[in-house]
Amino acid sequence: MTGPSPIPPKIVALRGNPGKRKLRSAVEPPMPPQPPEPPGCLTGYALDEWHRLAPELHRLGLLTSLDVMPLAAYCEAHKV
Repeated sequence: MTGPSPIPPKIVALRGNPGKRKLRSAVEPPMPPQPPEPPGCLTGYALDEWHRLAPELHRLGLLTSLDVMPLAAYCEAHKV
């Protein structure tokens, strides 16, 4: 395939569609109703930070099961 990679439909929707071209549909896995549980290694302030961020990130569709450990690492770093 030549040329640049296609831009994901969500990005096109955010940027706007000035050419009024038909957008291709995005195939996404279904989101679970609740955010993922925090890893057992989080305690204290790190766990508080998880409970502060996880619901909002999940609501925005930015927190999946693949993001658990990076978010846990952030929470651990935040407590320092």
